[in-house]
Amino acid sequence: MLLHDYLEGYASKAPDTLFSEFNSRTLTYKQANAIANQFASALKNEGLSKGDRFTFLSKNSDEYALMYYAASKVGIVPVPLNYRLADAEWEYIIDNSDSKIVIVRSEEFVNRVHGFKANLPSVNKCICIDAKAPDDSWTDFYDWTKSQSEENPQEDIKDDDAVYQMYTSGTTGRPKGVIIVQSNVVANIGQVDKYIQRIPMPKNLLVAPVYHAAAAINHFGTIAKGGQ
Repeated sequence: MLLHDYLEGYASKAPDTLFSEFNSRTLTYKQANAIANQFASALKNEGLSKGDRFTFLSKNSDEYALMYYAASKVGIVPVPLNYRLADAEWEYIIDNSDSKIVIVRSEEFVNRVHGFKANLPSVNKCICIDAKAPDDSWTDFYDWTKSQSEENPQEDIKDDDAVYQMYTSGTTGRPKGVIIVQSNVVANIGQVDKYIQRIPMPKNLLVAPVYHAAAAINHFGTIAKGGQ
């Protein structure tokens, strides 16, 4: 079992079931899977290969919830960034991870990243969500993904392939990237299932930031049950 198998499974057998509600937008499992597929295809068509990194910076959003599944489908590794860090810390993590793409949600965060993006030699593309692009070096997320395929990618993803690279707090030095693989995530989902197994199609109010493992794992466990 792989992380994206849960989303694809419910998109096939319960396509009209609600996946998420965020602000004024609701997504069914079918719609969520289609957006994740477009996201995954956009990453591939940008030249990223299995094992390559991209950074995602946002407060909680439905795009954030879908990002992990999109990346899992093609084996491209997201680096979820703590939005509470200082600019110099963001710059260090993006550079240290060799991220090739930076995806940023909100005008505030976009403008802050724009201020140091010239110092990021590995970054080839900057994507903004719900924000005005500071200049033509930035591309809108939905312009970037809208022409991509909505079909499930056919990639050879294995249990020991990375799902995401999360950075430690760096309290005793520089933050360090920790790689979480597919089998880790599936084991975590099994642990979450122990306390929600009696709740069919659970609803999960995501309050904790999804850049943190605790929130991400609870989200994964909810989707693994066909919940919202």
